[in-house]
Amino acid sequence: MKILVTGGTGLIGSHLIPSLVTRGHEVSVLTRNENKAQKKFAEKINFILGNPTKQGSWVNELASMDVIINLVGANILKKRWSKKRKIELYDSRILSKNNILDALKNHISNDSSKKYLLISPSGVDYYPQSEIKEFVENDPVADNFIGKLCKDWEPNNGDLSNSNIRIVVFRLGVVFTSSGKGAEMMFLPHKFFIGSWLGNGKQHFSFIHIDDLVGAIIWALDNKEIHGTFNLVSPETLSLKETTKIGGKIMKRWTWLFLPGFILRIILGKRADLLLKGRKVSGKKIQDAGYTFLYPTIESALTDILGKKNNDVE
Repeated sequence: MKILVTGGTGLIGSHLIPSLVTRGHEVSVLTRNENKAQKKFAEKINFILGNPTKQGSWVNELASMDVIINLVGANILKKRWSKKRKIELYDSRILSKNNILDALKNHISNDSSKKYLLISPSGVDYYPQSEIKEFVENDPVADNFIGKLCKDWEPNNGDLSNSNIRIVVFRLGVVFTSSGKGAEMMFLPHKFFIGSWLGNGKQHFSFIHIDDLVGAIIWALDNKEIHGTFNLVSPETLSLKETTKIGGKIMKRWTWLFLPGFILRIILGKRADLLLKGRKVSGKKIQDAGYTFLYPTIESALTDILGKKNNDVE
């Protein structure tokens, strides 16, 4: 298949694209900096110059594609959520989504036989915070900035009224990867023998291993009956305290302290809520649809991720 990936030089794209190429797909990456993108990949891929938040000649390239995987979006945790930053977070996701959908609908109007698959991420922060309820895909959205961001980011089948576009939305838990900053930052204190959890540690922690994220996208490519919204979280959800203790055990380090929430709020501002407020999210729907997780437990995922950092830990 001919696949266009936006945001392809980011964390997810850098793991996904080599797998797509290995499976024989013809992959193109939409990028604003072709030289930088070329240095990112050893694989043979095509580069299309353009900014997905703005209309441009790049939209014409979508006519020949079979699949669009829209991964573009400014980093949620990188900067404080000033009014300007909130606009950047919103526009990078929603303008890109709208431009892609408009282009696809336009190409279909010119060729009614054309069919597309659009795969888009979202996040489990779509749901409200809760220490009791387990959230499923049809539960209501959180009444806050990040909830609205996730909701508006998701392509909505009901708004399209077009059976020529198959849409798959994955609401992601925290992505674990040995090359990313998530697990590295989470377990950095353990390297210095001061293993700790964040806040009271009771918040539920939903995660997804990068190999399962890539695997689920490929699963959606291969199974044409798959459509709609799926929570992409591994079956096991533990508290953050339990999670950090498992990581400490793997690293052979004690987990015996906690970092008070007010300190995180001083450092991160409102972003601290992403770490201090959790929710239990069900991954049953995607399992019932046929996806089998490679890393179904926190321990299996962290054993793989932290095991790849053993030279740094020991």
